[in-house]
Amino acid sequence: MQPLRILIVDNAISHRKVMRAAMEEVLAALPGGGVIKLATTAEEAQLLLTSFQPNAITVNFAMSILRIDDTPFVPWLVRTARIPTIAYGLSDVLRDAALATGVDAYFMRPTQRSDWPPFCSKIARFLRRLAFPDEPPIYAPSHRHAPAGTVSRGAPAPQPPRQTAPTAPAASSASRAQQPMPAARSAAPTSAPPTAPLTAPAAAAVPQRPAPPVAPATSSAAAPSVKTTPSAAEPLVRAVVPSSLRRKATPSKEDELFAMLARTAHTHAASAPPAAAPPLPAEIRPAAGIKLIAIGASTGGTDAIADVLHRLQPPLPPIVIVQHIPAYFSRLFAIRLNEECTLPVNEGEDGLILEPSHVYIAPGDYHMAVCRQGGELALHCFHGPKIHSVRPAVDVLFGSVVKVLGADVLGVLLTGMGKDGADGLLRLRQAGAPTIGQDRETCVVYGMPRIAQERGALLYQLPLPQIGPAIQKIAGARY
Repeated sequence: MQPLRILIVDNAISHRKVMRAAMEEVLAALPGGGVIKLATTAEEAQLLLTSFQPNAITVNFAMSILRIDDTPFVPWLVRTARIPTIAYGLSDVLRDAALATGVDAYFMRPTQRSDWPPFCSKIARFLRRLAFPDEPPIYAPSHRHAPAGTVSRGAPAPQPPRQTAPTAPAASSASRAQQPMPAARSAAPTSAPPTAPLTAPAAAAVPQRPAPPVAPATSSAAAPSVKTTPSAAEPLVRAVVPSSLRRKATPSKEDELFAMLARTAHTHAASAPPAAAPPLPAEIRPAAGIKLIAIGASTGGTDAIADVLHRLQPPLPPIVIVQHIPAYFSRLFAIRLNEECTLPVNEGEDGLILEPSHVYIAPGDYHMAVCRQGGELALHCFHGPKIHSVRPAVDVLFGSVVKVLGADVLGVLLTGMGKDGADGLLRLRQAGAPTIGQDRETCVVYGMPRIAQERGALLYQLPLPQIGPAIQKIAGARY
């Protein structure tokens, strides 16, 4: 296995040393190992990209305020390095803003020193999946999921039973480090044949061995354990577990989510089209007279919107989108989508005339509405009061389009927390407009579409991969 070469970019004195120490410990225990370099300024990161040549990056998202050549640092880092990059920060509110810059994932960083090792373990395994996708997954060590009798990293090793014979004097710590880990012995003799020690090198696959025999329930004898010798490349505190009991056979829910994130992370090469969607339900039919497509999203929406837009081709009506996102990051999001998608994508501006087959993203911290201007559809962006505690708000957009176009709109509500967009989508549906909501299974947060479904605002409820094709069929066939 190749080693990970991680560049940590963090200017926070409070935790960067703690993170580096925890990451070094994690990499020492992972197959393939790894090396780390730490950059505390944008300029140091720029130099290390060339001299260190990392194959993965972690960056404190707070460094977004820094700039290189008048470009915000984090987007510059993602575009320049073009390698797996993970951002982290104190607040989950910034997740969509971070993903809009093109990073592969965003994690909330720990606030307690003791939480840094598992946090770094998660990041290291995630980066390894992205940097070396052909390797088998590495599951997180966990006592909770390990079967009884197994030992995972960090758990105390099994101790031999008390002996009546006098024990030898205690060895020094240096000599103890050279000794193999003791294995538990059975309390009674057994007829099971002895098992040879495991001495395979660290890079080799662990040979398959049968599980140790289990004593009958009526017997008080303990099952004999398998005596093993730790690999020379691994710490002695890491015991070798029989293959039949390996945690790899029973991944946890976190591992399953982790694998899903790795599969859906942004690619750093030229964007490939998404996988083909399953056939659309027969009841989805083209709708005549659709003059506009309006889409709303919140938590998880940046990736959902990207999936939808990747599946669209001209000709289509104009597409207006509200994504809950902070100021400035909406522009980065639009730039990223414009580079990846067939349809032109722009950040919305007040007074901008809408063009067919163009996409307009609401500017962060501004509501975006649609109005008529000289007989044409145009955008009205304004800094009004927050609706549902957010600005831009999906309900502002949906409310404006139903006033201007009535039933000649296709309304779409994607993943998101809260209820923003549900009332506006209901008004569209009551006006006779076709409406689509993302289903529970593919939502990051099944909040906004759920409220819309409960209020009767959805004509169709579809999994995310089918929403793009459904938009194309409903609004594009007769446009």
